[in-house]
Amino acid sequence: MNWYEDPEELVKRRREAGLSQAQLAERTGRSRSLIRDVELKKVKLRGELAHDLWEAISDAHAERKKRMIPLSLLLNADFHGYLANNRTIDAPAADVFKRLVAESKELIAVQRELIAELRKGAEQDAAQIDSLNERVQILEDLLNVETQVALGQSKAEELRGKLAEKETEKSKRPVPDTEEHNG
Repeated sequence: MNWYEDPEELVKRRREAGLSQAQLAERTGRSRSLIRDVELKKVKLRGELAHDLWEAISDAHAERKKRMIPLSLLLNADFHGYLANNRTIDAPAADVFKRLVAESKELIAVQRELIAELRKGAEQDAAQIDSLNERVQILEDLLNVETQVALGQSKAEELRGKLAEKETEKSKRPVPDTEEHNG
């Protein structure tokens, strides 16, 4: 099967041209039901029918291309000159494009301001985070020192307890009589 006999290719190209089945039927002088049947492969896409359908789709593509304006041109300073020299664009469409360009430029300016504010806020947040990190580090160091102090005090208490025990044991031992010892 040749590509121009393929109903799926016809559907794809019709949609790319921005045509509905009814619009294609109107352009070719055929019925919408015939277009539907061709697309559903109930009717073969051949001969004069194929020629008329493809010609209508091709014409629609060409018309659509004439109406299209490259996006880069919309932001170009010479856009108004393009509109003045291009006769395929009507005045209402030109006005819509002019408003679109003006509003787009405003939106871009607002986006730039927002980005600058976000960066400024991010820098402030980073400074606050750094400050908080420093405080946390100081608190960790303080906790470590206090833990060491507490452990030292606990050890000191333990040693004092042992010393007190030894003192108690020593005091409970009978004291030898010094006279008996001397004689």
